[in-house]
Amino acid sequence: MAKVREILKWMDKTYPFALAEEYDNCGLLIGDAEREVSRCMLALDVTKDVLEDAVREKADLIVTHHPVIFNPLKRFCAGDIPYECIRRGIAVISSHTCLDKAEDGVNDVLAKLLSLRDVSVLENADGIVRVGVLENARSPYEFAETCKALLGAGGVRAVLGKCPVKTVAVCSGAGGSFTELILSYGCDAYLTGEVKHHEAVMAKNAGITLVDAGHFETETVVLPKLTEELAAAFPEVEFSISEANRPVMEWL
Repeated sequence: MAKVREILKWMDKTYPFALAEEYDNCGLLIGDAEREVSRCMLALDVTKDVLEDAVREKADLIVTHHPVIFNPLKRFCAGDIPYECIRRGIAVISSHTCLDKAEDGVNDVLAKLLSLRDVSVLENADGIVRVGVLENARSPYEFAETCKALLGAGGVRAVLGKCPVKTVAVCSGAGGSFTELILSYGCDAYLTGEVKHHEAVMAKNAGITLVDAGHFETETVVLPKLTEELAAAFPEVEFSISEANRPVMEWL
């Protein structure tokens, strides 16, 4: 039976923790590295629902994208997620910005989902943003609708540009801060998961298409691939995506 440390080592080799941003918190964040793992669940976050699912399914380990502990803890009380993970004996490994940046990580999965060709890493974007080309140009509206459908999003917010969409930049999660850089690169469209109003204004003034498809929706796409890879590497462990892995915010 595999141990937590072996799965941690595989994660570090495949999607190196050293790639993570300085502000980030990745690796084994809760639990005993020597614990044996018979069942592991994957999710974007350790929400209370995900934790309950893990307890119900007798999981020994949860692998998440977002760190279960991100900011320093000032108190550690019953009912809090970290406390309850420890109390239930469930370890947590989190792979955040390193999984965003790594080859074949979140953003490469996102680019592949859109069938982008000639994909490259955008310079000066912390190794996160990918740029590629659609085989056939689409109208801004068609591109936004395609993003919505492929990501299974309940809706998207979009700035519809003035030209057909051919060259596309993608950044999972909160990628709005790269908008100005992407404008200077000359992309026709930018797909990301979270933008601020002033970033949308920049896109509008520049005439490019900007699609905000949701933080969860643009990141959860990596979980099926990661689950398959872990299952192949550790056939003695049962890996699954938590049924509670759902968007925190809903479209009404």
